[in-house]
Amino acid sequence: MKEILLNKIVHHQFLLKKNNKTLRIIFFLRLIAGMSFILSLYFWIRFHEPIWGFMFSAFVVGFLYILLKNSHYLEQNKYYKRIIQINENELHALNWEFSKFENGHEFIDPHHPYSADLDIFGNRSIFQSLNRTVIQGARNRLANLLIAPFKVKEEVVNQQNNIKDLSSKLEFRQNFAAYGMAVEESPSDILSLSFWIKEKSIFLHTKAIRILRYVMPVLSILSFVLYLADSKFLSIFLLFSGAIWFITAMNAKRINHIHLQLTKKGKMIGSRSKLFELIHLEKFQSPQLLSIQTKCEEAAKNFKELGKIVEAFDTRLNALIYLVLNTFLAFDLIVIIRLEKWKERNKDKLVDWFQILDEFDSLNSLANFAWANPEYVFPEISANEMFFEAQEISHPLMPKQQRVANSIIFDTTKFVILTGANMSGKSTFLRTIGINMIFAFMGMPVSAKSLKLSMLKLMTSMKVADSLVENTSYFLAELKRLQSIMAELQKEEKVFILLDEILKGTNSADKLEGSIKLVRKFLSLHCLGIIATHDIELAKLENEYPDPVCNMSFESDISKSELIFDYKIRLGPAKTKNAALLMQRMGIVD
Repeated sequence: MKEILLNKIVHHQFLLKKNNKTLRIIFFLRLIAGMSFILSLYFWIRFHEPIWGFMFSAFVVGFLYILLKNSHYLEQNKYYKRIIQINENELHALNWEFSKFENGHEFIDPHHPYSADLDIFGNRSIFQSLNRTVIQGARNRLANLLIAPFKVKEEVVNQQNNIKDLSSKLEFRQNFAAYGMAVEESPSDILSLSFWIKEKSIFLHTKAIRILRYVMPVLSILSFVLYLADSKFLSIFLLFSGAIWFITAMNAKRINHIHLQLTKKGKMIGSRSKLFELIHLEKFQSPQLLSIQTKCEEAAKNFKELGKIVEAFDTRLNALIYLVLNTFLAFDLIVIIRLEKWKERNKDKLVDWFQILDEFDSLNSLANFAWANPEYVFPEISANEMFFEAQEISHPLMPKQQRVANSIIFDTTKFVILTGANMSGKSTFLRTIGINMIFAFMGMPVSAKSLKLSMLKLMTSMKVADSLVENTSYFLAELKRLQSIMAELQKEEKVFILLDEILKGTNSADKLEGSIKLVRKFLSLHCLGIIATHDIELAKLENEYPDPVCNMSFESDISKSELIFDYKIRLGPAKTKNAALLMQRMGIVD
């Protein structure tokens, strides 16, 4: 993977260097053409010979052509730089450095059933490791998928097919990202566009305006031509051009309102046209992607048209050009009518089109994860009501050399009591199960030899915190979390529960009694789960419930006063302790 990314960086650095040489040549050609048309204009004015007029015209055309070429190569340069940046960032990601990517801190919700416990958002979070989105809506979509993954098997299978299809299309994904990055989009841009599309078209349905936008420019231009021939027609020209400005002034409030909604969004809209074009031209195999693709040719054409209209509308920002255009062409009325015609044709499709881009952009993030981790497997969604079987499952966001794989199965077992000494791997194992489950229900590959599971709702209680703002103690916060889990079970939801050292806010005897009662309650309800604990006494529940309860553990070995962890899960309760030794090694006790 690293070699592929490095080759792309080197290739685009070469193209960038080549482009810069061309731009230097264009600079001198532009200088020569500019000086030439100025000199030819001077000689034309001085000598009044047609040859100089012809040369002036030719040099002006040449100068404008060179300007267009210069703009083209500058845009190419920006594209190459973005591709280089994308690949450099991805190299950092392969080295488990994700600081280049947004971490989704604003999506943190301490009350969510699992997101805080599994570090879904925030620094070095799941979101940060996955997120490669370039569109704001896609970023929100990715965040939403992490906290509310698919609930239906067919949706998961469709998503798996989409990710498999896109994961092999590195060129497409990087092009999509590069063009998506071309124009920075803010949430207010889409909001303004949405407000505009919902508003009623007034000018298009006003017959007088529709007629005047054709008649007034003709009269204004004709009277100006007559004025050039004979100055006595000046008053007629001023009458007709004044009429245009009078009509504009009468509708200024509405025109300015529409312009405020759309101003400076032309390039953003145009860049979205390019994204639709990329989707339209790509070859897909996934049935769902092929279905979406059929809408993209029309979307590309219409977004390109809208982008040009909006950029033309922004000519109002140049006072001199706007003065000329509106005086002779009733420019505001022409543009407004074009905008409203576009709106009437496409107002029912716009939301769908934006959702297509959001979906592809968020899918690109997930497909990139699959591409970067080719050893990961797509899980099988079981038809059984309550089932979970993982073979050699490991933490998907841990460097390969640090991962330790373990296996676990819930068949007749409903609840695993996981014991073990401090730092032996209990909490990491719980997160391993939780994160891989979320990935599975998002349609993503997981870090395992195989994973087969039912569609289950994940709920956790692992890192509950107190809240001064809500006047909630740690113990009360934990009880509220357990209460929310119980509420879901009362709705007959199929729930997979991960609990880590529950009821820490009370004494040992009270904690044990509460834990035993809680597990017994869970056994009577529709759920599977794992409870990690240091309390060996809780493991005795297996004697009372030999089928639905299973003891598993992580052990630590002591060799020459050194602690050794293998992070391998075993059947049975833990047999070793290490708290006293750890305190001695840290000089806390003798």
